[in-house]
Amino acid sequence: YISYQPNQRWKIDFIGNISENHYQFTPTTRETSFGTLQDVKSFKVYFDGKEKDIFRTLFGTLRIQRNFTTNTKVSLSASAFHTKEQETYDIQGQYWLDDTQTQEQLGVGTYMEHARNYLTADVQSVKLTANHKMRKHDIEAGVTFKWEKISEQAREYEMRDSSGYSIPHSADRLDLIYSLASKNTLKSTRIEGYLQDTYRFQSKGEKPWYFTLNYGVRMANWSYNKETIVSPRISLAAIPSFNENITFRLATGLYYQAPFYKELRDTSTVNGQTIVTLNDKIKSQRSIHIVGAFD
Repeated sequence: YISYQPNQRWKIDFIGNISENHYQFTPTTRETSFGTLQDVKSFKVYFDGKEKDIFRTLFGTLRIQRNFTTNTKVSLSASAFHTKEQETYDIQGQYWLDDTQTQEQLGVGTYMEHARNYLTADVQSVKLTANHKMRKHDIEAGVTFKWEKISEQAREYEMRDSSGYSIPHSADRLDLIYSLASKNTLKSTRIEGYLQDTYRFQSKGEKPWYFTLNYGVRMANWSYNKETIVSPRISLAAIPSFNENITFRLATGLYYQAPFYKELRDTSTVNGQTIVTLNDKIKSQRSIHIVGAFD
């Protein structure tokens, strides 16, 4: 994080973050005994293979702020976000179910899981905000433009062999119990804006109550599903005259959680193969909050 202020009118801020996480999983063999004293069974599972995952994230924001007066300022921000996810594994598991008293083999089977999944996402945005303070009001507004590009390539399958035959069993062909294929690219833009005011006032009389009213509205439009959302919210904080260390709060608003790429993924299975498609009819999650608080 770097902040530079050459004079009272200009201020430049930069924040950057790089994160890289590697995960390596190796399953282990285990043997378990169960049953009764007269009928003891032994269940042993042997594993080989491993899983190797990589999650890489880069993020940076540059902001330039101009102070026109002590009460008015405007800032312009540019940010970029990049993430790359890699999930790869080949794991084989085999089991033996035995009767420990007779040494009879009751069952044997194996399965194998395979995956080569890659996801890359790039998001760039430009944001313009303005703030103006008056004697009782603090007005703030902003608008943001975002460009998103996400690409995914995924291949997964699972094979199961139980007691000599493959599952699902077919007389004329060999089928996998699970297989998935995905190759999707998403390009979209988002436009977001907000306007809010913080109004401070007090009641009349010798022992006034002090109030802070914050109200505003947020709007957003996403080009992918053509959805426009409007989110108003308002909150009131009151400090009573009989005790300045007490604050009563009441807030309400309409809130939306816009979906990202993984919420868009939908699957359909045809002839035993699962295909990933993107749902362009998806809508944002919505909730109404009413919150009362006492400090």
